[in-house]
Amino acid sequence: MAFALVEGERTQVGTAFYFDCQSVAYLRTGDLRDMAIGTGYIRVDGETGECRMLGATESAQLDLF
Repeated sequence: MAFALVEGERTQVGTAFYFDCQSVAYLRTGDLRDMAIGTGYIRVDGETGECRMLGATESAQLDLF
């Protein structure tokens, strides 16, 4: 499944940057059958550049968007 960043869904907490992402197909069609389920935000460390995708539970606990 290809992913893309959700336009306008980004924030900074401390030195970390968080981006929301979703499947390209869902962003293009809006069809719930194309939605990625169980994925979370992308976190980029502003100091090291380390990037990782968070899980859905971890993202929900952050309550950023």
